[in-house]
Amino acid sequence: MGFTHPTGEFFFMSEPTYEELKLKVRILEKELEKYKRAEREARMALEQSRGLFHQAFEYANNGICLISPDGVITRVNRQMCEIFGYKKEELEGMTVNDIAHPDDVNISPKVIEGFKEEKYSNIIFEKRYFHKSGRLLWGQVSSSAVLDAEGRSLYYISHVQDITSRKQSEEALKQSEERLRLALQSADESLWEWHLETGNLFFDIAGLKMLGYHESEFGGHIDAYMDLIHPEDRDKTEKRLSS
Repeated sequence: MGFTHPTGEFFFMSEPTYEELKLKVRILEKELEKYKRAEREARMALEQSRGLFHQAFEYANNGICLISPDGVITRVNRQMCEIFGYKKEELEGMTVNDIAHPDDVNISPKVIEGFKEEKYSNIIFEKRYFHKSGRLLWGQVSSSAVLDAEGRSLYYISHVQDITSRKQSEEALKQSEERLRLALQSADESLWEWHLETGNLFFDIAGLKMLGYHESEFGGHIDAYMDLIHPEDRDKTEKRLSS
């Protein structure tokens, strides 16, 4: 057996011996075993990663859902079902607006559009929803885009926290403050605040009215207030304020 070199010379090649073929087969077998071992390790690592993701997804304290680029909820965890009162098979397949308050149905589409236009890769926002029972609830949503190799959105992963109690407390405080303001105004009594570190002073409308000042005319500092006090009473007032 031989071959002709481009220069025109003819070379003879000897047939490989049985031992040489046997050695080559052993080398190939070892390389194949290395490849199979690496494949098994990669498969095990992938399964372990999937298992960890499943545990983190299912047993998180917040509601978690996967959302398709067209706004369909494709997967939810247990806490998501707990927050909204639906079974897993009921939530999966709904759109993000199927459970949204009518006044907030434009929020999620705008967020998704922002992801598509690459304005951000993650975002936090608040949105009103309806529980399956019909009661209103507030959610704080933290969403991130999961991209493919070409930078296109595969899906969005959202963490949802029920902040209804906090919103109710904020609204109750706001209403309480408004009632107090109206009560003070109707009683012609003044409410004022003094910041000890900065010396800044705030009078409500009733207080300014009693002093005969407009808000734009009052200095808003304790020094301006002291100027309004009769000279004979200033020392006594300063002692009270400093005690």
